[in-house]
Amino acid sequence: MAPNFINSGKLVEGMQGAFPRQGMLMGQNLLPELAYSLVVVVVCLIIYYKINELYQLSSHKGLKYFRNTFGYFSLAYGVKLASRFIILTTQVRGRGYFLPFFEIITVYASLLAVMYLIYSMIWRNLEGTKFEEEHTLHLMAFFLSAVAVSARHPIVYLIAQVLIVSYGIWVWFSHNKKPGGKKTKINALYPPLLLFFVLNIVDLFVPSFLIFAQHLIYIASSLLFVLILYKLLRIGSKK
Repeated sequence: MAPNFINSGKLVEGMQGAFPRQGMLMGQNLLPELAYSLVVVVVCLIIYYKINELYQLSSHKGLKYFRNTFGYFSLAYGVKLASRFIILTTQVRGRGYFLPFFEIITVYASLLAVMYLIYSMIWRNLEGTKFEEEHTLHLMAFFLSAVAVSARHPIVYLIAQVLIVSYGIWVWFSHNKKPGGKKTKINALYPPLLLFFVLNIVDLFVPSFLIFAQHLIYIASSLLFVLILYKLLRIGSKK
């Protein structure tokens, strides 16, 4: 049974605001969502392997964690792509029972992506603490995703995203304000990626009937990933 929410706006349209949009999969928004998800998956996989090449050369832990950001991005959007494709191409009764499975993987991977992004900036500060182990990130992401999907309301996911992304932005600005702070070659890749996370949050506030605004967010987000790939290829050509 689909959840029932009484307020307006995509934030309160049930899970379809933050997760695969079950109420919007047919019609105008389906093909753009499929295309957008496919672009993100492909570009993220390319970025993942390019960063992995840099990591193999340097064994820098920050690169490993930054690489994992795009690995989990590709997983999240790959699952979104699969769920939309299944709903589009099948008419099997009870398929809705499988959607929570897709949703929890999508949210889990999305949260891990931003957590790994932050971890790539602060990992040195966590050495010797209980947060040094990566399994802590996985436990936190799984707990938050389970709570968000069980609550059947995107506000839970939204709060988690806003808090984590806000902390990531604060960490990046704090790191860059330090006089004489050591900057890595990939430092220029953080702003467009953080902006992508902000667009993801803005996307939750766009009502479903504003298809044009939704498509603009898809285009802007896709261009941000292409920009990240371009910057990464330039970094790779100079190594």
